Amino acid sequence: MVFFLLNDQSEKKLEEISIQKIIKPVLSIPESTSIKSCAKKMIENGIGSLAITRGEEIIGIITKTDLVEFFAKNQTSKKTVGEYMSPYYAWAYSDTPLYSIVSKMTNNKISRIILRNHDETPVGILSFSDLFRLSLTIGNQKEVVDDTNPSIPIVFPRKGFVSKEGLVEQSRQIRS
Repeated sequence: MVFFLLNDQSEKKLEEISIQKIIKPVLSIPESTSIKSCAKKMIENGIGSLAITRGEEIIGIITKTDLVEFFAKNQTSKKTVGEYMSPYYAWAYSDTPLYSIVSKMTNNKISRIILRNHDETPVGILSFSDLFRLSLTIGNQKEVVDDTNPSIPIVFPRKGFVSKEGLVEQSRQIRS
């Protein structure tokens, strides 16, 4: 849904967008599948959840959060986070235009980015969850009004969030 909303160039409000344009096929695994095989399937497919089946019936769902909880409860060795971390992480300066950050996230297929100031000190993190909340806020409005200067109101219709005219301009209006 996030990718759809980020890329949607229409001026439709959220209630005008059919869910059929967003949904993807359900990937499932039998309930007897090992945790390791489950995690491997999620990684190979770049997904965060799988439906769990018994025969042909879906009986539940397993998510990355469920796997993290399992790991936290069952990992008893003396391993450190440094042994499991991703050595690559994406970052941007905190004053980088939001359009550039979103483009970097989508092009690199990453769900979060660390923000730094120009002293190279980390100052925050931006995730797709944050962008999703923003897309819902903006996407539910017919127009976004910049009323920072009462004598010159500017109105922006809802546009796709990956366009320079969309997310960047609209996010500036919301922050103002």
